[in-house]
Amino acid sequence: MTVALAEAFKTETADFTGLNYDGTGLFLCDLEATLRRLRGIRLRLTLSRIDFPLGREATLEMAAAVDDPSLIAGYDACGRLLILYLGPRPEGTRGDAVAFTTIMSKLRSALARDGRPVDIEGGRIVTLHGWSDALADSKSMLRELDQVPVIPLAAVMAHAA
Repeated sequence: MTVALAEAFKTETADFTGLNYDGTGLFLCDLEATLRRLRGIRLRLTLSRIDFPLGREATLEMAAAVDDPSLIAGYDACGRLLILYLGPRPEGTRGDAVAFTTIMSKLRSALARDGRPVDIEGGRIVTLHGWSDALADSKSMLRELDQVPVIPLAAVMAHAA
């Protein structure tokens, strides 16, 4: 059923050939559909990609645990966790900081919910802030994310604790 739904969405969204495996296409379709719906609105968005060695199944569980009305979460073809924060947020750079802090808080809560320690050493996070009316599509947004400086996840988690 999920694969059929993802295939149906794919006919109306960008081509994600090479970026698909079970569950990934659906998230990328959600991201594309969200960007398409918001294109006529000027809304500040934040996309974070978190890369730490969980494995595909655990990353999917983490995406489900992080999910919240203010964001959508999933994973990319490399098994990295993706979180799109939609708001609310204050204006300006403070809003970007609030979005990032919220994402990290949701991630920390999801990690703590499991009860077993997760080794985040060697993990990395990249975050992109942008306006919905300026983001062309999900593929270009993911390409822009590749240009953002990488931050060690352990340092961010230690600082935010």
